Amino acid sequence: MIGSATVEALEVALIQRRVLSAVLSNWLSKAVALGVGFFLTPFILHRLGEVQYGLLALVGSVATIGNLLDLGIRPAVVKYVAENHARGDHQGARSLIATALMLQCFVGILTLLLTCASASLFPLLFNIPTSERAVATSLVLVAGAQLAISIPSAIPGAVLWGLHRYGFSNGISLAGTLASAVITVGVLLAGGSVTAMMASAIPINVGMQVITVLYINHIAPEIRIGWSDARRGLVRTILSFSSSMFVIDVAYSVQTRVDEIIIGAYMPVIAVGPYAIARRLGAIPQLFTEQLIGVFLPLASQFQAEGGGERLRSLYLVGSRLTLAMCAPLIGILVVFAGPLLALWVGEQYSHYAPIVVVLALAGVVEVAQWTGGAILQGTARHHGLAIASVCAALAKLALSALLVQYYGLIGLAVGTLIPTVALNCFYVLPYMMRVIRVRALELVGQVLLPVLLPMMVLMAILYGIKWLANPSGLFSIASAVIVGLTAYGLVYLLYGAGNPEWQLFRSLIIRLNRAVFLHQPPNW
Repeated sequence: MIGSATVEALEVALIQRRVLSAVLSNWLSKAVALGVGFFLTPFILHRLGEVQYGLLALVGSVATIGNLLDLGIRPAVVKYVAENHARGDHQGARSLIATALMLQCFVGILTLLLTCASASLFPLLFNIPTSERAVATSLVLVAGAQLAISIPSAIPGAVLWGLHRYGFSNGISLAGTLASAVITVGVLLAGGSVTAMMASAIPINVGMQVITVLYINHIAPEIRIGWSDARRGLVRTILSFSSSMFVIDVAYSVQTRVDEIIIGAYMPVIAVGPYAIARRLGAIPQLFTEQLIGVFLPLASQFQAEGGGERLRSLYLVGSRLTLAMCAPLIGILVVFAGPLLALWVGEQYSHYAPIVVVLALAGVVEVAQWTGGAILQGTARHHGLAIASVCAALAKLALSALLVQYYGLIGLAVGTLIPTVALNCFYVLPYMMRVIRVRALELVGQVLLPVLLPMMVLMAILYGIKWLANPSGLFSIASAVIVGLTAYGLVYLLYGAGNPEWQLFRSLIIRLNRAVFLHQPPNW
């Protein structure tokens, strides 16, 4: 078992101001983004129509896969900036950042050239109506330009995370989300095309990065972002870490991001839109949970730099419990209310896609359960063993999905995601993490799984009871049922499942909110 001194050290680390700041600011940023998406999606859908919305989703999926051209360099920057900052090696941090920036600028230019050369081929690869092929080509060109800019733009954000400056990072992201939403609505109301709508995001992205660089140069002038400190010898250091990350990212994207592409290849493009909507709803638990996971990579790198092996084991157990406890109730809500939520969101005609939401959400919770361990392995550069297994799972996903979509349609595609995800995470990733981080099965069951099981049983009983008695379908009735269920879940978890870290986080949150409400002091997240 973990010693009391180690647990105490972990608790101190977890309730430090930067961690609480990260979690709360991440949630705020993501909650606003989800809220904007909730209201913006039906507006865009009805303005563009199902065909152009499906085309937008298809191009977006291809562009998302294009993010793999990051080559895994962003997490490498987070790791090495966190390590060098912990050691006080500012010259090493400057050189690392400059070298990574040079690499990403080269990749960005290459991406733009490849997009210009291949954009005209895109409409020929998918079932796109002849009348929409010119639009598809222009969307690909704009998406390629966005991607070319976003690849080097990831470096300033990675530096902020390596410096534990989560609040500003999420603040600038929040501002970009709101600005993008306003411009999107304005473009569509003015009669602008889908291409103009997508292109409007480019100046917003550029402006966000300029502000971020200026902020970093202000708060940490010792590691100013620039090109002058780039070192050829660091290219190998960066790529030795990022190469396995790149392979894992490719495999992960194949498992989670190519569904719309498979639909476009085997079904009419109009089928892409409903599946994309169902997938977005099913991904909400992951989106909320990943706001906590991002903290663990730089924290693990810092623990390793400080020689804290036992603290890494503690971080794995507590972090896994927190992520699972955070994700599980959202999965339960989707399992019970996926149909009514789809009807409220985009229309009654989409409610019969609820099984797709449930299947993808279940695949998501299996995956989320391993995120803490994956972040720790990345932070300690012991993630290379996951690459081959991830590739095998991705190939299985492609084969299953391409087969099942032809016989069972969209639900077959979702099942083709679930099966490889369960096989990879339960039968390889979990045992591998436990062996590398040196965690016993009894510790995992007692400190991670069981504390979440009882609250989940209570939550599901309440939600199914309310559904059986009242069958809520309106926004107010569903929201009321969800609030009752989540309140019961939270109380049971805090009383029977939570450990000291959760209690300390809860107390810190209450104290800061009390100061903000009664003493009129800003919470200073």
